[in-house]
Amino acid sequence: MRTDGTTVQLTALLCLGGTLLASLFARPHLPSQFVRDDGHIRRAILDPHTTDAASFRTIAQLYRTLGLAEAAPLAALLGVGVFVVAVFAAIGWQDLGRLTWVGPLLLAGACGVAVVYLGQFSKELVTVSVAAIVLLLPRTLLGEAGVVLVCLLHGLLRPYWVLIALLYMVVRLLRHHRAHPLLLVAALVAGYAALGIAFSLVLGGGLESQREWMNAERAGTAVDTLIVGPFPEATGMLAVLSVLTVLGMLLLPLPLLASGEVEHIAAAVLIATVWVLVLREMLRRDQAPALSTPNAPRAACLLLAVVTVQALFEPDYGSYLKHLAGLMPLALALVPLRPVAEVRS
Repeated sequence: MRTDGTTVQLTALLCLGGTLLASLFARPHLPSQFVRDDGHIRRAILDPHTTDAASFRTIAQLYRTLGLAEAAPLAALLGVGVFVVAVFAAIGWQDLGRLTWVGPLLLAGACGVAVVYLGQFSKELVTVSVAAIVLLLPRTLLGEAGVVLVCLLHGLLRPYWVLIALLYMVVRLLRHHRAHPLLLVAALVAGYAALGIAFSLVLGGGLESQREWMNAERAGTAVDTLIVGPFPEATGMLAVLSVLTVLGMLLLPLPLLASGEVEHIAAAVLIATVWVLVLREMLRRDQAPALSTPNAPRAACLLLAVVTVQALFEPDYGSYLKHLAGLMPLALALVPLRPVAEVRS
């Protein structure tokens, strides 16, 4: 039985409205592991000279500038509000009525993640703002330059976004010319090999040294979803193989599935769905843009650039999902659409 387009639109509207409402009340009821960044930012708001990381001081200054330092519910509403704007930028009102069954399920999961990770003081406010801007930029050469610029600006808060900006240009060019998937894999291997040399010269460590450092810094914190490559201290091509393995673990989070915990399995299914949609778009060879949103190619390329870089830095699956929260609107731009003739309105 086909779902009426108007029904899907109204369901999506209720879901997004409920997400906005939930953002005002959810934070006090979240487990402590979900609000650690919120605590750091609150301390930085109260004490601009705190010894917490510079990124927390920077985002705290942003909240002070916005006049939200003492208005936590409004700060939460802002984060989720930008998320809602980005969702509508990803899927227009008419396209909402053309969603297949994947769309509403992914939207529900994305809304849940948004309430948890954006409904508080969060650095992901910047990330979801980047997603909204990327989706709103015109689909022209100037718009593509804007995507790169926005990513570079995000690098002021999270330096690894400079790598994401550079990788996005490469992936976007390969996607534009519909390069063979093996060429993309070869570029990925070559890029990791080059970064291995750069990391050794500049940072004095291997490809996974930054993840090792972050996990060592949190040695006293209980984290049960650590991400560890098979050869974390390796160099050369063995290090590249280790990072490629981690990349596979990010695309298909088997450790979360194997944990047997309901919340971990739900997160794994959501994450895997995102990357299935990304790979579907990247490998699509046909010329049927009417069955996907206009932003699908750009969204897929940026998400692929993000996860490729995350394979170098992401310390655990909790952080991984948190960092994806602000980018979920990009994933929603990848949902398949029904042909117009099938939509009953």
